[in-house]
Amino acid sequence: MVDDFVAGPLDEGDDSGADRGQADQPASPVALEYPLCGEPPSGRSGDGDRTRRITRGWLLLVLPACVLSYLGQGALILEDPANISSPFFLLVPSWGRLPLVVLATAATVIASQAVITGAYSVAAQAAQLGYLPRLRIAHTSETERGQPSRC
Repeated sequence: MVDDFVAGPLDEGDDSGADRGQADQPASPVALEYPLCGEPPSGRSGDGDRTRRITRGWLLLVLPACVLSYLGQGALILEDPANISSPFFLLVPSWGRLPLVVLATAATVIASQAVITGAYSVAAQAAQLGYLPRLRIAHTSETERGQPSRC
């Protein structure tokens, strides 16, 4: 499916996804999305309190985890300056390094996909609002809009 975005008002109704065949799709595979954000992966909890829940989740879960990781890496380097080459991976016992490398690789792939999708969304919205000239975007699906194909 190929769209030529033209500058103009956004008149496609709500963005629930039901009109694009997404209503019957399984929930997001992100395991921490519901506990961290406090709502279903669809983002439609209805109470408009999402920002506060996301902030609380980041402050209570992600920030302490990052601080502990950074402090542990610093302590490892202070204990033996030779560990400065790769303190993140050297914090893990030798038997756990391969699973950690696999996890870090998966996180990198997911993050790169998020950057690609975000760049697509910004470009598409800028074209719709008239800040960019018309863009020819080839989608990977005939029924859904989203990340463009690499053609």
